[in-house]
Amino acid sequence: MLTSDHPATARAVAEQVGIDTKRVVRGSDLDNLGEADLHRLMYSSGTTAHPKGVPITYGNFYWKTIGHVAEFGISAADRTAMAGPMYHVGAFDLPGISTWWVGGSLVILPRFDVPDLLATIDRTRPTNVWLAPAMVNAVLNAITQSPELAGFSTASIRFITGGGEKMPVTLIERLLATFPNARFADAYGLTETVSGDTFLDRDSIVAKLGSVGRACLHLEVAVWDEEGRPVPAGERPCDVVRVQADACVNGVFIAVADRCRAERGVSWVGGTVIVGPDGYPLAGPVTSDDPAVLVACCDLARARNKQVSKHNDVIADRRPLLYRPVAS
Repeated sequence: MLTSDHPATARAVAEQVGIDTKRVVRGSDLDNLGEADLHRLMYSSGTTAHPKGVPITYGNFYWKTIGHVAEFGISAADRTAMAGPMYHVGAFDLPGISTWWVGGSLVILPRFDVPDLLATIDRTRPTNVWLAPAMVNAVLNAITQSPELAGFSTASIRFITGGGEKMPVTLIERLLATFPNARFADAYGLTETVSGDTFLDRDSIVAKLGSVGRACLHLEVAVWDEEGRPVPAGERPCDVVRVQADACVNGVFIAVADRCRAERGVSWVGGTVIVGPDGYPLAGPVTSDDPAVLVACCDLARARNKQVSKHNDVIADRRPLLYRPVAS
């Protein structure tokens, strides 16, 4: 298929380069396409473990593109290095074509090769790249084994998108050390939704590791139970809410091992959770009637800093001298 305003011209060019000319789509045909029309067919097995074709509509692609542009502040000044396979939404859409849509440029590598990728980044100065966890591992291991690769500059990269599986915090820290000016954004999403549905902000990628983050612009996220019924937003045992509040107010880590199931005639709601000093759950809460083991990385040094912001400090803001006259 080749697009042209005149079918005869398109057909002639297509024949010369060996493209099938059974169907030629003209510019006027493209103008008549709507949001419900098929943009492309992607193949995936990530959601159901069974390979399937995923139809992506123009509307799906268009609105997700806007969401990614808003999330990362993409402009015509940006350049995306496409190091992954084009049949994967990671390379094609994170941000991929979004950069092109706002007038930026693309650097398309023929295959993923670490030395070639690093040399290309040094030479062409892209501002972003998508790297799956396996690709991140390959980059970091290659630099460790061949220190000369560290000589290539990665300073132009301002954000890296990932996805496909959870990234360990140690890997994220090594990646950010290798790309010192970059924000790492671990994308959660489906091929069916052009991926990149939720992201953690730059400051939360390590502190709130394990969270999927917030939904991007023009996207609604819902949680359903096993029966396919929507679960009320924020539903959790009151005990968990109290723990989150206590952890946040006092700036401490709190680990709660709560009961579940029925014991001595009492039905327990559960609520096992590990909460960080900002009140954000690091693991859990477990709200099912099943035993569970929670594990979280807790940097206890964070609990020593009681500063909520540069103008507020949980401990320093207390004025005990003012309390005495009131008490007396």
